[in-house]
Amino acid sequence: MKISARGANFLGRTAAGYGAAMGATPRPLFEPRAFAWGFGWLVVGFAVYQVARPPNSIAFLPGSGAFGHLPSHLISLFGSAPTFVHALAFSLMSASIVGTSRERIALVCGGWGAVDVAFEVVQLPAFGHWLLLHPAAFSALPILRAYVIRGTFDNADIAAAILGAGFAALTLTLNKEEMNDD
Repeated sequence: MKISARGANFLGRTAAGYGAAMGATPRPLFEPRAFAWGFGWLVVGFAVYQVARPPNSIAFLPGSGAFGHLPSHLISLFGSAPTFVHALAFSLMSASIVGTSRERIALVCGGWGAVDVAFEVVQLPAFGHWLLLHPAAFSALPILRAYVIRGTFDNADIAAAILGAGFAALTLTLNKEEMNDD
């Protein structure tokens, strides 16, 4: 089967879908537009994080939140935006690599939404208290331990994670043909 340059990724390989055996053009293994949009959203989320969260609030990134603090009325508006953007950006970037079939979109977006929800749930005070009583539980991952102990649980972040993953799924689904039609 002859594969056009349009159907090959940057390594010259293709991912043959169900339609490839029937003569359809196989989809590229890498979707640069989805990755670019995801990376762009990640930059936006980091910028919002720098002004919407308290200083040094990212355990593995000293100096985070260093550009000041928004007024309280804006914090309530933008406080959960980084969680929304994290789920959205990583869903888009992951889908750009694994593909945009319906099943892969559901798996990637659902997976990143679940990761963000899990990271929020471990910030519940009960979990942090348990961790203080059992310091060996995360001794191999001190960054995660610091995140759990210093973090603050927020229901709005759970909603933001679900909405971010859902928005990514909707975006990928609505633009699937356009992304695959370079």
